[in-house]
Amino acid sequence: MANPTALLRSSLLMLKHLGEHEAEAKIKKALDNVYRTREKLTKDVGGQAGTSQFADSVIEEMQSASAVAQS
Repeated sequence: MANPTALLRSSLLMLKHLGEHEAEAKIKKALDNVYRTREKLTKDVGGQAGTSQFADSVIEEMQSASAVAQS
């Protein structure tokens, strides 16, 4: 069982340090949305999803945000 949240949060710090604020905001918003809906959380934080399902959910949130921004 693994939860990639710590890796993603560390990546946010790196992106901020590099000045990649748009990418940082996009990933943070997607991660926050996944936690807010609680539908695809990993088992260690009370969900039923596996690591891949969790990661796919974060990616889907990022893609949804991009699609909305382009329309």
